[in-house]
Amino acid sequence: MNGSLAQLNATDDDLPAPEVLQRALAEAVAEVGGLGGLVHLREPTAPGLHLAASSGLPATLTRRWQELPDDATAAPAAAARLRRPVWFPAPDGPGTGMASVPLRTAAGEPFGALTVVTAAPGEPTARQRDVLGAVAGWAAARLEPDQTATPPETPPTIPDGAGETGFRQAHGAAGMGAWVWYIGPGLLELDEPSLDLLGLDRDTYDGHIETWLGLVHPDDIAWVTAEVDKAISTFSPYDVEYRVRRPDGTTRWVQACGGVERDAGGNPYRMLGTVWDTTESRMVRDGVRNALRYMSDGFLYLDKAWRITFANVEAERLLGSRRKLAGRLLWDLLVIRRVPGLESRC
Repeated sequence: MNGSLAQLNATDDDLPAPEVLQRALAEAVAEVGGLGGLVHLREPTAPGLHLAASSGLPATLTRRWQELPDDATAAPAAAARLRRPVWFPAPDGPGTGMASVPLRTAAGEPFGALTVVTAAPGEPTARQRDVLGAVAGWAAARLEPDQTATPPETPPTIPDGAGETGFRQAHGAAGMGAWVWYIGPGLLELDEPSLDLLGLDRDTYDGHIETWLGLVHPDDIAWVTAEVDKAISTFSPYDVEYRVRRPDGTTRWVQACGGVERDAGGNPYRMLGTVWDTTESRMVRDGVRNALRYMSDGFLYLDKAWRITFANVEAERLLGSRRKLAGRLLWDLLVIRRVPGLESRC
């Protein structure tokens, strides 16, 4: 848990609300080993909880969780109402249950809930509950009061029906846009924040997916399109951060999340989601990475499978590696294998 919080706490304190929620969800889902996650927030001007963000779950599922009355028996409402973590089994799926923890103000008042759809049988372990509470505390501390009052929406709900071209704009978080791509005809509808982010003009935008592809940075286009193809072929969540080169010549980093919907025959029909600017936070992350790269102490960063995802110059020297360490398992390194019992102790 300390490693998870250290990674979150190393991020920019001024992240926009959508990115705070997505990072919290990503960490919570990964730590618990869940199928996906949800964040619900309370609006002072409206009763109940409203879905503000989701991760790893298709829109056809999250649509059922858009609005929750305060007295609802669902886990998010119960966590906020009872002011404590809860876990409710889900015999009808998806997953085995829903683990929810309240999001609290500095005064301790709940203003929402963070939820993970669990995959393992039974309730989360004590450690997993601690992780969820810590991640929820990190997110709550970074959500300003005005952001919690008007939460960002998840990928917008679109009324069913062939030929429908309008969609409800995402709102509640500055710079967060909503988009819908009709896969067959290749039509891409963008709301005003999305157009502004990409540097496109409403009057001249032609509405074709090829126009968006033309904006993706040449160094990113191959893997970004591969992720799109993967999402369509497997109906898996689409979640990428990449660069766009806008018509005015400027380059920006953006984060795009979405999900694929099926038609009546079960085939991919459309993809809908959200997009926001991550340029400033990306610059901070790159700056930290560069500082770590050349500092005098050896530094490694490992994923949950003990695979090295980052190693600085000094770590490579100390470990005597003749090739890059990134991507290798820690326990495969000869110098590590020479330490008896190290893996079991770790």
